[in-house]
Amino acid sequence: MEGIVRLSEGLTLISARYAEVGLEMAKTQNPYMIIIDINLPDMSGLVVLEKLMELDIVPRIPVIALSAAATDKDIKEGIEAGFQMYLTKPINVRQVQGAIHSLLAA
Repeated sequence: MEGIVRLSEGLTLISARYAEVGLEMAKTQNPYMIIIDINLPDMSGLVVLEKLMELDIVPRIPVIALSAAATDKDIKEGIEAGFQMYLTKPINVRQVQGAIHSLLAA
């Protein structure tokens, strides 16, 4: 993701390996967008999304899922949970860049 973001002028990536750190950053850093891996080492990305909703962050900040879980069922579940987009691995650079730019432009 760092390499992809570096290709986009004017964007900076702030990353967190663990969900709790990312949640704290979402509260204090006021990001323009959040990208969550569904399979984080400490909690499911779906749970992270729920916590972001509880913090009332989701209505103001677009949230994208990124996951190796790429079945139609996984994608449907992610979208129904509230992710604005659900991107799958292996990462398609153009798809990720398009998603980032379209959500930032909205």
